[in-house]
Amino acid sequence: MSRVAISCIIGATILLGVTYWSTAEPTKIGQKAEVQVTPADIPTPPTEIKGDDFGLGEYYFNQDEDPSGPYNLTLARYYYQRAVRSNPVPETAWYQLGRIEFALGNFEASKKHLHTQLEKFGDAAPQVYYGLGLTNGYQALETNDPAHWSAAEEAFQAFIEYAPESPWPRVDLAWVYFSQGKYEQMIPHLETALQYNPQQAWVLNTYGLALLNMGDRQAAHSQFKQAEVASQRLTVTDWAAAYTGNDPNNHAAGLQEFQQIVATNLKLTE
Repeated sequence: MSRVAISCIIGATILLGVTYWSTAEPTKIGQKAEVQVTPADIPTPPTEIKGDDFGLGEYYFNQDEDPSGPYNLTLARYYYQRAVRSNPVPETAWYQLGRIEFALGNFEASKKHLHTQLEKFGDAAPQVYYGLGLTNGYQALETNDPAHWSAAEEAFQAFIEYAPESPWPRVDLAWVYFSQGKYEQMIPHLETALQYNPQQAWVLNTYGLALLNMGDRQAAHSQFKQAEVASQRLTVTDWAAAYTGNDPNNHAAGLQEFQQIVATNLKLTE
């Protein structure tokens, strides 16, 4: 599976220290707020997608990650909702609609759409499991419901079956354990991720956190030091590839926040 397919949802948490976590985006997920739209905010779409509801949804969701392009969740949702009522329904329309609801913090609606995607199209878009992992995980942060944590864990594990070499589901599965204080359970997943991605900044940072919270400060320092080097190599383009679905105007700030978090984690071990 390609990296693009793997990261087709707002993804990958960033963890700091013992208890802090961040979405790495200035605009936080889960705000449960509608996006306000004024006429001045609505750009004119290209003529070639006129009348194409799914294409218009993609356009307003900024799926080409162009910082100068539109990013309007309200309009994207409107056109995806039209797309799922069309005949035939585009193969990933329900999935994209689920992503929109997740970004707006409407977790139950997001899960409903993601499950509809599975019911109607099966595993045609296996990244839907990753979406379910994130949605249940963020919901669990609000509810601390064991059922939500368990559903997040199961969904990430299901996606690993489709993308065993990808770091993202393993990092986010580790985040699920981290959020519950299950630090030892993070280790095998992160060690496997490092076998495939030995210089991946998110994996190194998360592995350092597991070690730090298990009391191995020296080993954690080594991982954070490597994570710092790896994070400094990242570009805004790298960040955009990891966080597709987020507002592209915030990518530079997100990268800077991540680099600062890694530096702070490193200082915790000095």
